[in-house]
Amino acid sequence: MGLYGEVTSDDVDRVEQFFRSRGVSSTVVLSPLADVSLLAPLGQRGYRIAEFNSVLIRRIGAPEPFTPCVGIALDRVSAETAALWRRVIARGFSDVVPVSEDVFEGFASLPGSLDFLARIGDTVVGGCGGRIISEARIAALCGTATLPEFRRRGVQSALIALRLHEAALAGCEYAVVSTQPGSGSQRNMERRGFRVAYTKVVMAREWPELAAPAQGGANGH
Repeated sequence: MGLYGEVTSDDVDRVEQFFRSRGVSSTVVLSPLADVSLLAPLGQRGYRIAEFNSVLIRRIGAPEPFTPCVGIALDRVSAETAALWRRVIARGFSDVVPVSEDVFEGFASLPGSLDFLARIGDTVVGGCGGRIISEARIAALCGTATLPEFRRRGVQSALIALRLHEAALAGCEYAVVSTQPGSGSQRNMERRGFRVAYTKVVMAREWPELAAPAQGGANGH
């Protein structure tokens, strides 16, 4: 919010209504470039910091070379493999943050999808997401995950290289990705030429009706 000018209370009301009507906490992503008018309403309404993200960007060359890695097969996600793709990405993130498979529902059917599965032999070991936004000439990369037991074998690097290759073929000028600050994913992106553009903050407001009921203990608290 706030990237295109002043933010009013009515603007925030509409965002909150969207989330509350769906039974989830209100979530606002705050860029350091946001209009200052957004800051006061978030504080007044009790928003808290939920997480930080590094936003990294890289200019795409033409062409972006891609050579398939020996022993790693990469397949575009289809309707038949979408459920498997959601499952493996959720599991790949599970040791960092619990993620529901439902979060990725519908991603594979978006126009310009950059969703792929990675296999070693007959085993699915990882996956990734993304989308080519042709009107902006940007490739947005997301959801890159490798199962813990298959890490450090070049899976994530292969998935990054393939999406950059596809983005170059589609005429994109830039690729952008968000990672947890200082994470292995950020380091992988930096090795591929990405650089931090800014850090964004995810702000959240919880609704009283969604709060978990208090658990009574032996002392009644």
